Amino acid sequence: NGGYGGAVVYLEDMDFLGQPEYALDFAKERTEVWNGNHREISQMTRLKGLWYLEEGMLHGSTGDYAEAYTGDIAWTDYAVTAVLKPICGQGHRFMARVQGACRSYAVQLCPGNRLCLMKNEDTVYRPLAWAEYPWADGGRYRLTLRVDGMRLTVLDEGGREILSFEDKERPYLRGCVGVGVDQGHCAFESLSIHSKNR
Repeated sequence: NGGYGGAVVYLEDMDFLGQPEYALDFAKERTEVWNGNHREISQMTRLKGLWYLEEGMLHGSTGDYAEAYTGDIAWTDYAVTAVLKPICGQGHRFMARVQGACRSYAVQLCPGNRLCLMKNEDTVYRPLAWAEYPWADGGRYRLTLRVDGMRLTVLDEGGREILSFEDKERPYLRGCVGVGVDQGHCAFESLSIHSKNR
């Protein structure tokens, strides 16, 4: 052991401060086995659904809806970028300003070749804005949601604005990030979060 004695440390509470600035490459994450029946993906917590790592991606699968989250509920203004690959289903999304299962904003690949900016109100997602966006199962999409005060902006892989909306009806001004799927299966390659100052 290199001359160091063993030690046991009990940590009751820990907090961190500052602007969000990190990335999750799911090829580098692992499945944590808590006991024979309880497994979690490192750095994530989940709400419903089957979540697992395969071929360097985080997979989410469900018959109704499933979500997984990471980060700090105190985060305010930032940009979250997701690289996602829809496999099958009705909706494939990533979220910002998540305040648990009942409140969040989401960018979602929706049926009918649409990209939707959604608001989750008491576990019901409703569209705030949408745009034509050709997508198909098996495709790979890199999208960004920037949240700045009440302004929500969706950018494509080249940094071009696709959607923008100002939420003046009880806006969510803080929260963590996440990924999700409705009635189907979606794979996520990465999730990155940057402060608005970057």
